[in-house]
Amino acid sequence: MPEIQCAIDHIKTAVDVDPWAADMAEKALKKEIPHKWVYDRPGHWKCPNCHTVMGRSVMYFYKYCYNCGQKCEGMDKYDDAE
Repeated sequence: MPEIQCAIDHIKTAVDVDPWAADMAEKALKKEIPHKWVYDRPGHWKCPNCHTVMGRSVMYFYKYCYNCGQKCEGMDKYDDAE
């Protein structure tokens, strides 16, 4: 993760990068910083970025949100009911 943040900082301070390109690169790199899945209801978690609801089985097979591409690892609450 420190490498990603260094790349973001470099892009922000570069003088020879178009602002729109710097903005797009920053958004893409920020999606590579892992966040935790957000608990929604029993057996379902949401993407912390776009709030797309995903089931437990999808989260174990995919490390990225299938809607927006946000990298996600772990959960902020465990579902003991299942």
